[in-house]
Amino acid sequence: MALDRRNARGSRWKLVMLAVTLSLSLLVLTIVDSARTMENKTTLVAGLAALAILILLAIRLFLQTRQPAGSDRSAVSVDPVSATTAGLILVALTLLSAALRFYDLGRESLWVDEVWTARWAEQPLGSVVQTANPLAYVVAHFTLLIGRSEFLLRLAPALAGIAAIPATYLLGRTLYGRKEGLSAAALMSVSVYAVERSQELRFYPWQMLFSTLTLYLLLRGLEQRRWRDWAAFALVTALNLYNHPFAFFVLGSEGLYILWFLAETCLRAEEGGRSPLRLRVLAYLRQLVAPAAAMAVALVAFLPMLSLSLSFTNTQWVASAERAQHLPLGMGTVSWLSWPVAFGTYGMLADYLNLRSAPFLVYPVAAFFFLGLLSLGRRAILVLVWFLAPLPILLATRYWVQPRYFSYFLPVFLLVTAAGLTWLAAAITPRQRGWQQAAVLIALTGLAAMPSLIQLPGYYREPQEDQWREVTALVESSYQAGDLVLVSSAYDPTPLPYDWYSTVPADKLPRQVFPQEPQKGVLTQVEQLELLPGVTEGYERVWFVFCYVSEENQALIAEVMQRRYGGVKEWKFVGLDVMLFE
Repeated sequence: MALDRRNARGSRWKLVMLAVTLSLSLLVLTIVDSARTMENKTTLVAGLAALAILILLAIRLFLQTRQPAGSDRSAVSVDPVSATTAGLILVALTLLSAALRFYDLGRESLWVDEVWTARWAEQPLGSVVQTANPLAYVVAHFTLLIGRSEFLLRLAPALAGIAAIPATYLLGRTLYGRKEGLSAAALMSVSVYAVERSQELRFYPWQMLFSTLTLYLLLRGLEQRRWRDWAAFALVTALNLYNHPFAFFVLGSEGLYILWFLAETCLRAEEGGRSPLRLRVLAYLRQLVAPAAAMAVALVAFLPMLSLSLSFTNTQWVASAERAQHLPLGMGTVSWLSWPVAFGTYGMLADYLNLRSAPFLVYPVAAFFFLGLLSLGRRAILVLVWFLAPLPILLATRYWVQPRYFSYFLPVFLLVTAAGLTWLAAAITPRQRGWQQAAVLIALTGLAAMPSLIQLPGYYREPQEDQWREVTALVESSYQAGDLVLVSSAYDPTPLPYDWYSTVPADKLPRQVFPQEPQKGVLTQVEQLELLPGVTEGYERVWFVFCYVSEENQALIAEVMQRRYGGVKEWKFVGLDVMLFE
C-alpha cells in the first residue's frame, strides 16, 4: 500500500511537472512572438519578469514537493553510468566534434570581422594587446608567424570549439550527472551554431570554452573547498576577461550565485538546533574568502585592460546597421537569447522549410529546457542568474551588443535541455534499466539535435561567408591600366578585406572606399551620389565592390555612373556584388 501511494504521488508529480513545463513554454512563445514586432520594450520586460516569477514559483514547488529542507538532490543521486563508459563516449563525441570543425576549415575566405582580427594581429605584439579583448588577437599574432592561410588562422578557434565539448560534459556531470553531461556534449558536438563559430577567426569559441570552465570550477570550489580549484577559477576567469568584455556578465552572474549559495548553506544551517546568528555569519564570511580572493585575483590581472574595456560601450547605434541587430532583445530572432540558442532550433531550418514564422519548432526544445530547469533543484538559481542577469544592465546602458556576444549561453542551455531529455527518458521507462532507458535517451537526444543535423549538410554545401577572396581574384585577373576599384566599407576608412587578399600593388590598381563626407559615413546615401563624378574622373573603368549595400542604392549608383560609362557588367557573390563600368 505504501509503495502504491508513493507511485501515485510520483505520477501526480510527473503530471504537475508536465503541466508547469507546458505552461512556461507557452508563455515563452507568447513573449517571443510579440517580441518580433513589439517596439515597446517596457511591455516585453514585464513579460520576461512574469516569466522569471513563474519559473521561481515552479522551482519552489519542486523543492517543497521533492526535497527536504537544505537538501540537494544532485548531491545524493547515484550516477548509473560508469566513469569508463562515460569516458569512451566522451572521446567519441570529441572526435566527432573535431571532424565537424576541421572539415573544410579553410575553404571559405575570411569575412570582414575575421580580416579585421588578422589585420590587427599583424601589428607588433605591443600594439596587438592595446584593445579591450586582446586574447584572440594575440593567438592570431603568433599564428601569423607560421602562415596566413585561412586554415591556419582558424585552427586555434576550432581547437577551442573542440575543447568546449569535454568542458560541457564536465559541467553537466557536476550539475546533474554523467548521462546529462553526455547528452549535452552530443548536442554541443553537432550544433550548427557551435560549428560555425568554431570555424571563424573570432572570440566566440574561446568565450564558450572559458565561460563553461569557470562555471565548472566554481561549482567544484563550492563543493570541494580546495584552493587549487579557486586558483584555476581565477586563471580561467582572467583569460575569459581578456577574451571578451561580456565575461564581466559571466563573473557577475557567478558572484551573485556564490553569495546566494553560501547564504543558503551557512546562514540557514541547522545542526541539532539552530546555531547563533553570529557563528553562522562568521562561517559565511570564512567560506566567502576563497571565492572572493579568486575573483579579486582575476580582476587585478585584468586591470591593465580595464580602461580599454570601458570604451567598448557606445550610446549610438552602429552606422548603417539595423537597429534590431544591436538590441539585447533581438527582435529578428526567436528570443532575446538570439543566435546562440535560437539558430540551431529555428534559424536556417525555417529557411529550408520556407517558414519565416514557425514558432512550433521551438516547442519541444522549450519544453525540454524547462523540464531540465525544474529538475535542477536549488542550482536552478544559477541558470536563471546566468541567463537573466545581463538583461537589465543592457537595457539600462544600451550596450553595443550583437546577439553572438551571448555565445556563452549555448553550453548551459544545451545542458539544461539535456537534463530535461534525461528526465523524460526516465519517465517514459520508469521500470526499465540499462540499455532500454539509454536507447530512449539517445532517441530523444537525436530528436533535439535534429534541427542541427538537418542544417549541417547545407552549411557545408553552401558558402556562408562573404567571398572576398573570390571577388579580389576576379577583379585582379581582369584589371587593366586606368582601372579604379571602389569598395564599400561600413567599419573602416580603408578597403580592408580587399587589401588582405590583394596581390596587385595599389599604384598599379588604385582602390579606395566609397567617398565619404563628415558625419555621413560611406557612400550609401542618395545625397552623396554627387561625389561620384569627381572621384571617378580620369579613370577608364571603375569597379564597384558592394558589401551590405541595398539593391536600391546599387541601382542609384549605376544610374549615375552610366551617364558617363556606356557599359556595365555585374557579378553576384555571397555577401558581395560587383559592378564594372567601362
